Amino acid sequence: MKELANSSTHTLMSHSKKQCLLRSILNSRSFLKGVWALSFATFLAIPALGMAETESSIDPQLKELFTLALAHNPNIEMAKSDIDINGYQFDLSRSEGGPTVQLISELSYSWGKEKEFGRTANQLRASYPLYQPEIKARTDVSKQALEVAKQAVKISQQDILLEIAMQYYEYWQQQAEWDFLGKERQTYLGLLEQSKSRFQLGYQDLNDLTEIQAKIDNIRARQIAVQQKMENVYFKLTELVNSSFDMSGFTRRNTLPKRFTHLPSKNISKNDQAWTDLISHNPAIMEADNQISLIGKQVKVEKLSDGPQVELFTSYIYNDSNGHYYDDMQGLKGGVQIRIPIYLSGRTEAKISKTKASKQQIETKKDILINKIIRVAQQAQVSYDLGIQQLSLLQKAIESNKQAIQAIESGMSTGNRNMMDLLKAYSDLHTAEKTIPILKAKLWQYWWQLQWVTGHLAQAQ
Repeated sequence: MKELANSSTHTLMSHSKKQCLLRSILNSRSFLKGVWALSFATFLAIPALGMAETESSIDPQLKELFTLALAHNPNIEMAKSDIDINGYQFDLSRSEGGPTVQLISELSYSWGKEKEFGRTANQLRASYPLYQPEIKARTDVSKQALEVAKQAVKISQQDILLEIAMQYYEYWQQQAEWDFLGKERQTYLGLLEQSKSRFQLGYQDLNDLTEIQAKIDNIRARQIAVQQKMENVYFKLTELVNSSFDMSGFTRRNTLPKRFTHLPSKNISKNDQAWTDLISHNPAIMEADNQISLIGKQVKVEKLSDGPQVELFTSYIYNDSNGHYYDDMQGLKGGVQIRIPIYLSGRTEAKISKTKASKQQIETKKDILINKIIRVAQQAQVSYDLGIQQLSLLQKAIESNKQAIQAIESGMSTGNRNMMDLLKAYSDLHTAEKTIPILKAKLWQYWWQLQWVTGHLAQAQ
């Protein structure tokens, strides 16, 4: 009996020591703060909504990429070369309306039945078009083509800059994912060590340890996938700027874009004319308008090219065949030359019909383009507005998750809750806080899309 009593006393004392040790662990500030509540600011500084989220100007790091792209991107350079080509064509068209001077010289010998003779014919001819409306029309076409080429450069610049902005903020989304995965891994590693201590005391199930280890392994696999995505985005950016650069010194800015003043102040319906007005300055729309105008001018060229033409000319002539040829003379000749086509087998009508068909095709393409850009504008505006609302709600969710964590910690001290409950609560908190920098990056993407839609991207950068 005495041995049994001693055994019971020893068992009670051991159980009491375990409870004391467990209570010490649960009440330890280093446990609660060092393991469960690792400072999120250590891994990613996220101030409360409204503290460092004031409206901001454009990221200077993004501006640097824009500058590199505008200077080195081959697509932009190729578009600029079209300006030179069309500029030369414009100069050529203008030169056709000026005076011309030609030297025509002939030295020949003729063999006939009755006689043979040599002949020399020389003519220095100067001419000036008195009435050739086709020349003026062609000049107008060349000038319009030059404007189309200039607009094409703006389109190329806008498209490249938009893609750079989208990739740039995709990089920061992946960076935020990487940062929080690192934070979660450190949290779970600390949790694993504490769980092992609880397991030795008999207060933690072995399956819980296995589950925590599985989460750690999954996080590491996700980190590798995120790292690969970040590398892909970097390579895409280097391709767009056509130059290497180092992003290791870049820092993520904790700001929101300036308010977009170009959007209408009221809600507009899907088919409202306001959308068409909103995108009217998009370079792609303006280029389509210039192309339609260009083809309209080309129709005029086709009509005038087969019409009457009048030319003023004067020539100094020296023809000599020793009297054997009818036009022997030496002296000046001048006058007006008129050319009037009589019958051209429907050539003019065919050329005009072909040109008008091309105009109709471009008008159809413009309608398709307008619908596409309006869809982008509507989606970007809706996503931007909803993103702002979501950002506010996320801050409330973070506070709620923190309160839930405190409640679970209190429940653990009484045995009503366990570590897996706390693990899920911190996972929810991690997810909410991770979403904030990702959402901010997406808001910047929507903002740049709206800049592109309205044609203000170049001014914004």
